[in-house]
Amino acid sequence: FFNQILIIVIARSGKSITEAKHRTQLYNEVADEYQAYKAKSVEKERKLARELQDERNKLDELNGRR
Repeated sequence: FFNQILIIVIARSGKSITEAKHRTQLYNEVADEYQAYKAKSVEKERKLARELQDERNKLDELNGRR
């Protein structure tokens, strides 16, 4: 009787460990994708800010300010 319970417990814990590893892997993939997205967004924001400043500088030059 106890052997059967032990086998069931071991089998279920093995399934749980496998599922936990799978979920951890999925989380890591999503976290990596998010970090890449975040880095790309920051770079895009910097580029747009630089372009905006360049245009402001051009306007200042056209208006005779320096």
